[in-house]
Amino acid sequence: MFYRLARFFFRKDGSSASRAIVTVSLVQSFCLNFLLRVIIGVTDSDFISETPFRKFTNLALFLSFVVLALNYVRYHSRYSALSDRWRNAETPVQKRVRGTLVVAAIIFSFLIQFVIIS
Repeated sequence: MFYRLARFFFRKDGSSASRAIVTVSLVQSFCLNFLLRVIIGVTDSDFISETPFRKFTNLALFLSFVVLALNYVRYHSRYSALSDRWRNAETPVQKRVRGTLVVAAIIFSFLIQFVIIS
């Protein structure tokens, strides 16, 4: 997912791929937020109604920053290494299918987030 996003944003970001890092972190944070809500909802059904929503929001924001920091360490300035590895490894059909899957994953993570909010 990171390589495809970094390639998409390459003209604006260059090899640092900061937008790709933020986008991947956002998708991962949304999925983590969803899993956290499911786990808390299954184990403690009164958590969300009794505990102030602010505590959950603070936990979710903290975890989002942790995910962003980990992704920054993992992916910062790694575009050229990944480009060498993946440049000629796929057929055009595989590129199209995998690009569509990346877009679907991003849309799905946003939809999950909106389901949680409502």
